[in-house]
Amino acid sequence: MPQDGGCLVVRPHDNKSLDTVTLKGYLVREHRYDVRMDAETFQLLRDGFQVASGRDGGCVAITPQGQVRRAPPEAGPEPGK
Repeated sequence: MPQDGGCLVVRPHDNKSLDTVTLKGYLVREHRYDVRMDAETFQLLRDGFQVASGRDGGCVAITPQGQVRRAPPEAGPEPGK
């Protein structure tokens, strides 16, 4: 979810009834972002290269300059919203 400060916050939450889910083609600042999730983990890819991974429910922020960092749990939308 894009934020007022220019960051893109990714906070994936998989539906446990699904096996593996891939969200493809989210375009932000001339980059393509994909998210792959399974029952316990996620991977964030930028232009086909992994830039972050973690446990389901983790939160990652991408700054306007393209830096990837862990975001605080309160960043981004609440799960299910």
